[in-house]
Formats: sequence, C-alpha cells, structure tokens
Amino acid sequence: MPIQVLVQFGIVTAVGVLLDTFIVRPLLVPAITTVLGRYSFWPGKLWKKD
Repeated sequence: MPIQVLVQFGIVTAVGVLLDTFIVRPLLVPAITTVLGRYSFWPGKLWKKD
C-alpha cells in the first residue's frame, strides 16, 4: 500500500512538472504578460514616478 501511494505521488508530480514546462511557462506567462501590458511588472515601477 505505501508503494502505491508513492507511485501516485511521483506520477502527479511528474505530470505537474511537464505541464509547467510545456504549457504554463511558454504559453501562459507570455500571454498574461501581454494582456497586462505595463502592469505586468508593477513592482519594478512602484518607486519610479512617471
């Protein structure tokens, strides 16, 4: 029984890493950055006056 739980945890972790590597970072992060525009990097501009 404990081995089955470890295998399930390993598979879920591997699927999560693959989703992050091939979907989230190359597709979603640039898309969200484009949609947010100048607000995407707000901490860097927090202290600068326009």
